Amino acid sequence: MRIAEISVHSCPGRSPGSGDVGGMNLYILALSDEMNKLGVSRLNIFARWHDPNEPEIITINKMTRLIHIRAGEPADTSKLDDYNCLPEFQANLLAFMKREEVKYDVIRSHYWTSALVAEQIKKQLGIPDVVNFPYVGRGEEPRIRH
Repeated sequence: MRIAEISVHSCPGRSPGSGDVGGMNLYILALSDEMNKLGVSRLNIFARWHDPNEPEIITINKMTRLIHIRAGEPADTSKLDDYNCLPEFQANLLAFMKREEVKYDVIRSHYWTSALVAEQIKKQLGIPDVVNFPYVGRGEEPRIRH
């Protein structure tokens, strides 16, 4: 199985504790390790290119790569700025897939901004997507409003 994992605003290559970098980065890396153990043959994690000094592609392990996608300024940005560059991120991700001639069986996305990109790619490529919300309600119990 080949999986495209989209994490626009949270790059798992960044060190937790700096700026807005935290648990989701660690979660994505841990999840990739577990998926590799389950037999995922290729996992590409796509994140917005935040540091122009980092390479486009970083090998995490023999089955997982981190791929930086150009969208907006290559710097730390707010989530609102990330939202504004989603069309560019999507176009550049699709261009990468075409250039590499890679096809995926499923798309996974983290957080709502990544889900917006995954939804459009799903429509264009006709493959299923799974959206993950790593936190909802900041630890509060869900409530039904009447």
